[in-house]
Amino acid sequence: LKSSEIFMPNKEWYLAEARLKQGIALVKSYNNMEAIPILSEFIAENSKDPRVDEALFWQGEAYYRANMLQNAIEIYNKLLNMFPQSKRHEETLYSLGWSHFRLKDFEKSSAIFDKLIKEYPKSVYGIEVLTRQADGYYYLKRFSNAADAYRKAARFAPNTPEGQYSAYQLCHALYRLGSYEQAIEELMSFVRNYSQSSYSPYAIYLIGWIRFQQRKYDEAIENFNFLIQAYPKSELVVRAYYSIADALYNKGDYRKAIDAYQNIVEMFPSSPFAPEAMKGVHFCYLALGEKDKAMEIIENLINTYPSSPIAEDLALKKIELFYSGRSYNDAVQENERFIKQFPKSDKIPQAMFWKGKSYIKLAEPDKAEATFKEIRAKYPDSDYAPLSMLENALMQKDLGNIEKSDSLFLSIEKYYPEHQIAPQASFERALIPLGLGDTSKALSIFRYTARTYPQSEYADQSNYRLAMHYRARSQYDSSMVYFEKLVRSNESPFIAAEAQYRIGELWMRQDSCTKAISVFKLLKERFLGYEDWYSLSLLSMGECLEKQENPAAAMEIYREIIALRPDDDFGITASRRLKHLERKR
Repeated sequence: LKSSEIFMPNKEWYLAEARLKQGIALVKSYNNMEAIPILSEFIAENSKDPRVDEALFWQGEAYYRANMLQNAIEIYNKLLNMFPQSKRHEETLYSLGWSHFRLKDFEKSSAIFDKLIKEYPKSVYGIEVLTRQADGYYYLKRFSNAADAYRKAARFAPNTPEGQYSAYQLCHALYRLGSYEQAIEELMSFVRNYSQSSYSPYAIYLIGWIRFQQRKYDEAIENFNFLIQAYPKSELVVRAYYSIADALYNKGDYRKAIDAYQNIVEMFPSSPFAPEAMKGVHFCYLALGEKDKAMEIIENLINTYPSSPIAEDLALKKIELFYSGRSYNDAVQENERFIKQFPKSDKIPQAMFWKGKSYIKLAEPDKAEATFKEIRAKYPDSDYAPLSMLENALMQKDLGNIEKSDSLFLSIEKYYPEHQIAPQASFERALIPLGLGDTSKALSIFRYTARTYPQSEYADQSNYRLAMHYRARSQYDSSMVYFEKLVRSNESPFIAAEAQYRIGELWMRQDSCTKAISVFKLLKERFLGYEDWYSLSLLSMGECLEKQENPAAAMEIYREIIALRPDDDFGITASRRLKHLERKR
């Protein structure tokens, strides 16, 4: 034997140990890409080593920290399957759940976090896992499940940051469910229990906002005033003042609303709410029939504060107000005045944009087109360059200049592909052949829009057109594919609610009542706040239950509709069906 072998028995074991420790050390020092091949080599060469589970865990961690999440998921699953009794089992479930969460695969992350809590009810990760599970349900719009999970998390560790966050998010989940009174009860409890929390002013504001939406304006004002007094340094204070003014306006108390709006301008002249407040003053005077005074107020403010940042905003707002008040010639003249008064303003393209729109309203398309082209030529990097192109394209389309319109829409996508209006340009392009009867070309562009701009509302609009096209032709499988995409959308919740209903409707057309009922139940859970689709789903569920010869359950559904909407068509239809079933008993 060599001397080295005499004095170092199990040399290979120690070399493997050194390699494993080196890989782990590299992961802990965030040298993940260096760690991965070392750990992979250890695993490949030591497949029967009892430390393989440890190596797999750290290999998964390396992938996770390197943002190679699919690779991490593969390794974590391998570890769980090969070594179900590993001491790293709990941590692996935790990391696997987080990997899916970061990929926004909330169904899987919620399932894994649920498994972790069930297997390790006293886990050190308990509060975090419960909170992320709730977040997953919330993102999936499963607000009922989210509320239950947030409530559980808040009770699990009420004095932790995650516990506070969960208690606050519980309120939002209830709000999104449409359970307004329950949401307010939880919000008030939150403020009592966590008065020093950074979420508390937001909780108070949400109470006021719910009352505002319920048209209980006096209660809303009371809550907004309480927020102002209790948290005077909160960033929500100016929003609370503005909401008070809006509440007074909605009550029809225009004089008090004017004072409230003007108070905002005086107290917060550089706030984005200041020009909006002046717009509120304008509408108050319009409601009072005092149009000249509305303009006079703005003019006085511009003259009083000519060097203030708000001066340009108010001058620009004046142009917009002339436009919204249909004084289009005044808007054009005010644009020229604005350019003379603020020749170096970065808001000139915006002022010119309103000038172009005014020319459209004045039925002077040549002047409108010239203005829009000037904006594009002089200010190509301005946000209003593509907006002007869009306005021009829409105008040309209305004038019947189809080729010019199509060319402008294409140019927007070519030169401004990242701009927020690019999806709209693509969608509008699809409407051109649709109007001309070229359905095949229109469908092709709708597919392109949905594929190219998947996170935009126009992707949803395109998918909706495709879904309804196939629905009208009884191509249910194709229609359902697009409706299912819409259900997952975060951009257009109203369309998502309709899509959920349409899926159930398609199952009904195929006489699959069991599947239809399952879909309608999901709509009831996720889209409670969208009353028409919610009510339609209940009516359809009742119809399915009748077909399944379950009149008792159907009658219960109809009574729920009658209680919810006793006087409209939904309630009347439910009453008629209920009476029919009662006569048959």
